[in-house]
Amino acid sequence: MGRKRRHYVSSASSVSRRSLDTEKDKKLHTIASINEILNQEPVDVVQLRKIAAVRGLVNEQIRAKVWPYLLRVDATSPRTGELKQRNNDEHRDSHVVHVDAVRSLYHFTPDWTEEDRAAKQKELERLINGVVASHPDVFYYQGLHDIAGVLLLVLGEEAAYVHLDRLGEHHPRG
Repeated sequence: MGRKRRHYVSSASSVSRRSLDTEKDKKLHTIASINEILNQEPVDVVQLRKIAAVRGLVNEQIRAKVWPYLLRVDATSPRTGELKQRNNDEHRDSHVVHVDAVRSLYHFTPDWTEEDRAAKQKELERLINGVVASHPDVFYYQGLHDIAGVLLLVLGEEAAYVHLDRLGEHHPRG
């Protein structure tokens, strides 16, 4: 009886568009803030940690720039020889690493060919074996392949080794 219908579709669309713009603005602000910190001498690692914890590291390029500071590693001098040397070292969990590496990376690489994924899985296995074999008090644990996989995909094998090695020195133990 004379009631007017309310149309929420257009207002919901505009709210949705505004929230997308807001999210995009937040990401751009985060990137600008991180780049500003990275351009300071010395780099304020405490501020980087705060941004990473509160806002997140919004893309792979930012992660690749920030992780070396957060982990206090020199990513410019990969320890190639060390990784190759450690690649053949056996440790108590070598078989488990192999099994987990073979079933890893599918979530991150849905559009990859099986050959490309298999090659990256081999790198993942080398990476984990190298770190675990180099630290007698570090054991392979569930989820390490996920951490190593993200490092590998973002940083590449050599830099990922340096970062994962640092985590192995100072973080969860078996």
